[in-house]
Amino acid sequence: MEAALTRLENDTSLIYSEEYRPLKEHLMRVWGVTDFGPEPEPGPSGPGMTADIPRPAEEAPGTGGQSQQEKEQEMEQEMEEEEEEEVTFDDPEVLQEPDNDPPPPMGDPAAEVTDADLEKQAEARAAAQELLSEGKYEDALDKWNQVIEIRPSPLLYAKRAEVFLILKKPNAAIRDCTAALSINPDSAKSFKVRGKAYRMLGDWERSAHDLQEGNRIDFDEETFEVEKLVDSRWHIIRTQRLRKLAKVREKEAAARRERAREAAKAHAEAARRAAEETENSPSGGGFGGMPPFSMDEATKERMKDPAVQEKLTQMLADLQSNPMNALKYMSDPDLAPILQGLMGQFAGGMDGMGGMGGMGASDPTAGAGGFSASAPPFPPRMDEEVD
Repeated sequence: MEAALTRLENDTSLIYSEEYRPLKEHLMRVWGVTDFGPEPEPGPSGPGMTADIPRPAEEAPGTGGQSQQEKEQEMEQEMEEEEEEEVTFDDPEVLQEPDNDPPPPMGDPAAEVTDADLEKQAEARAAAQELLSEGKYEDALDKWNQVIEIRPSPLLYAKRAEVFLILKKPNAAIRDCTAALSINPDSAKSFKVRGKAYRMLGDWERSAHDLQEGNRIDFDEETFEVEKLVDSRWHIIRTQRLRKLAKVREKEAAARRERAREAAKAHAEAARRAAEETENSPSGGGFGGMPPFSMDEATKERMKDPAVQEKLTQMLADLQSNPMNALKYMSDPDLAPILQGLMGQFAGGMDGMGGMGGMGASDPTAGAGGFSASAPPFPPRMDEEVD
């Protein structure tokens, strides 16, 4: 059983095969499932088979000499072109040429009427019902027009809309139902008739919405049967649209990732060029617009490290805001030699800056942080005497 379910998960079209017929009937009878996806068309190898699709190891006709990447791109383009057009259904209820007649008289729901008007309206309504029962739909429509001209109501609009449906005029029916719902938003009949009219137009989304809403307000079996059919088709279309949307979003995400890769590549290239300029400079300096200063080979090698470059960039920003921030970086083994060269450029060398001497790598007593063991780690205060 587990193996059978695994096969079904990999190929959902198997639900239509004879092997899975008991499972399909069980799902329909017990769980009320009606939508199992599109039924595959029988092919030369039987239902659900894809013998016309070349296997991965085979080469499709006309693709000789193409790289695998070119083949994949071509197949992806063909699939996109196939999915450009939304799926359609062979439904006899869907009209190829919907009505486009001038609007019928809509009347005025707020019109003031006399007793004579109401009596005349009742007579026309009765005549319309009788003509409708006799199958004289055009004559019945004329009577409904007279009824509505006197004073319409949501129910009268919906009644005339039903006649429009019989006459295959869905746009006129939608117009009447929309007018009825503008007066009474809870008119179940108007939702149901309009849902059936949208089906005639092949608008499965609006049809599904209106039929569901109409049955929510006032359930009936006949409308429910239509609703199930419409829902199954709208589900297929909605799934197709979601797939397209997912592909669009994936392409956008891929484009963003590509831009990020290009930016990172450009940044790395700029850092590499800066490191090369630093290495080739006679004095070894010049990073990020710094003045040239002397560096030993070990410091030059450190300058090539992106992590050191990032730390150096942060340090330079701190020094620009406040030169005294240099004290924070005195114990950094990567930045201390650079600071020494930089400050020596401005102040004649670190050895001439009071207690800050001895930071050079040549000092045999220098510690891990680059400070001389014989010198204080920080420069003396201005009010202290220096021997």
